[in-house]
Amino acid sequence: MMIKSSTLLLAGLAVLLAAQPLKAQEPLSNETAILPVNVLSGKSTFIGLPFTDEPIGTASVSVIAGLNITASKSFTLTGNVSFVVTKSVGGTTGSKVGKKVTVNVGGSSGTTVALNAAPSGLAVGDEFVLLPTWSLGTLFGTTAANLSGLFAGASSASADVISFIDSAGTVQKRFFTTVGGARWVDTLAPTGASKNDEALDNNKGLFVTRPISKATGLVYLEGVLRKGRQRIDIVVGNNIYFHTNPRALTLATSGLYTGSSATGVAKGATTASADTVTVIDTAGVSTVYFVRTSDSTWRTAPGDATDRGTTPIAAGSAVLINRKAAAGAAEFDIAEFVAP
Repeated sequence: MMIKSSTLLLAGLAVLLAAQPLKAQEPLSNETAILPVNVLSGKSTFIGLPFTDEPIGTASVSVIAGLNITASKSFTLTGNVSFVVTKSVGGTTGSKVGKKVTVNVGGSSGTTVALNAAPSGLAVGDEFVLLPTWSLGTLFGTTAANLSGLFAGASSASADVISFIDSAGTVQKRFFTTVGGARWVDTLAPTGASKNDEALDNNKGLFVTRPISKATGLVYLEGVLRKGRQRIDIVVGNNIYFHTNPRALTLATSGLYTGSSATGVAKGATTASADTVTVIDTAGVSTVYFVRTSDSTWRTAPGDATDRGTTPIAAGSAVLINRKAAAGAAEFDIAEFVAP
C-alpha cells in the first residue's frame, strides 16, 4: 500500500496517544499508519494485525435474500474481501456489530454482495464496511528486496518463517523463496506454487521465526487504522490473538479477561482448567499466564504471590490463547479503538 501524507509513525505516536484526550471516530478511516515490530534473531516473535488494507467502501443493507444482500450502492470487488457490520438499525450494540464474515467475490456484482455466511441478526438498514483481506503479498510484499523488514532465503533454514493457524486449527508455515522465482511458498513445498495471494484472517495474528544467522531487526506493519467495535472468533485450542489497539497494553488493560468466558478468557484454579495466555517479552522469553479463580487476577501458577496484570504486551504484538474445551468456542468483544 502506498503511504499517504497522513501516515502516522506509531513508534513515536504512543506517547502522543497516551497524552491526548480521546474522541469518537468513524468506522471507515483513511488514516494510515506504520508500526515497527522488533523481530529477534534466533527467536519467534508474535505479530498482530491491528490495521486493515485500504477499505473498499461503506454502505447499508437494502434487501436480504439468503446469503445475498442488496447494498445501497454498487461495488466492484476483486481478490479476497471481508464484510463487517459497523452499525445496526438498533445502534452500535448487538452481537453482529464488529463481526467479520467473508464475501463470495465471484457471486458479487454491482449492488449484490454475496456472503459466505451471514452475521446473526443481520437486518435491512444495517451499515457495513467492505475490507480487503490481507494476503502475505499485500501485507509484507512480493519482492525479496522489499519484504517490510523480513528476510528471504533459498530455504526455510535461511529465511524468516511466517506461521499462522488456519481455520482447521492447523499451523501453516510460509517463507519467501529466492529459488525458482521469487515468491511466498509453503515450507513443506518450497518448490511449489506461489502463496503470494493466499488469504490471511484479518482477525488472527502471526508469528515470525527468524534464523540465528539473521540479525535482530524491525519488521514494519502498514495499513489503515481499524475503527469501531471488533468481534474475534476464538476456537477451542490455540488462537493467535491480538488487540486492534496499536498501542502497547498490559494483561490487565488488554480486555482479555471480562469476567465472562463468553467474551473473554475463562479463569480457573490452575493452568489445567483455565484458558492460558502466552506472552513473548522483548527478550524473546515466553511466559504462560492465567486468571486465578480465587481473586480474578493474572498469575503464572496457583501459588504465584504476584499479580501479573502489569505484564506488558508490546505494540504490534499478539499473544497465544489456549482455549479450554470446557469453556467452548466464543467471540471476544474488543471495544472500539479511538485515537486523538
